Amino acid sequence: MARERTCISYPDLQTQLQLPESEVEPFLLDAMSDGAITGCLDAQCETLTVYSCGVRNVRPDQVQIAKAKVDNYLDRLSKTIATNTARLTPQEPSMGVKRRLEG
Repeated sequence: MARERTCISYPDLQTQLQLPESEVEPFLLDAMSDGAITGCLDAQCETLTVYSCGVRNVRPDQVQIAKAKVDNYLDRLSKTIATNTARLTPQEPSMGVKRRLEG
């Protein structure tokens, strides 16, 4: 899309990317923070102005393979985040530890 025009509306992106309306801007922010897109978001006008973007051509028969790899990566990332969150969440001390602390 960015090859055809540099200013793209959120509704056009939503249709092209097949995302719910609420996920368009977070998706773009992630793409920008990952360096895949350099541009400017206008939340009020709901547009993305693209300055540059990384392009990767994938043959039609490779799309499902690429999607599976991305889904697998996201699944692993989600599990890692959950594990780290659990590790960082303060735990209630066990009864033995409580007694020693109180004792």
